[in-house]
Amino acid sequence: MYKLIFTSEDYEWNGRKAGGLPFMIDENGVPLDEFNQYVLYLATQKWRNREKTIRPIAYNVKNLLNKIEYIERKKGFRWDRITDNILTFVMEGLSKYGDENNQQLQNETINDYISGGWSTRKN
Repeated sequence: MYKLIFTSEDYEWNGRKAGGLPFMIDENGVPLDEFNQYVLYLATQKWRNREKTIRPIAYNVKNLLNKIEYIERKKGFRWDRITDNILTFVMEGLSKYGDENNQQLQNETINDYISGGWSTRKN
């Protein structure tokens, strides 16, 4: 299971304020570097709002990854064998139930993140 932890309000990254950012860790406390770098990029280079943009993205991606992990354990398939149909199934399931903030799943954001992760895993 993936979890979100949040930086302290006085946290800085490369001399820029980055307080209150969500970072993702796995069940062993190991950071999910690719996602955490994406969050830093959104906050410090794209200047996205932490409350309205970054946190909902973090919750949506966390929920998506946890759903995929659940399906992996329950159904016995592996992430590296995942297909577009399975991702569509997971996204439709998340859309029906919403996320922790009762917000709609933003397909564009999830698609952007998944396509980045997908190309990384293929290489």
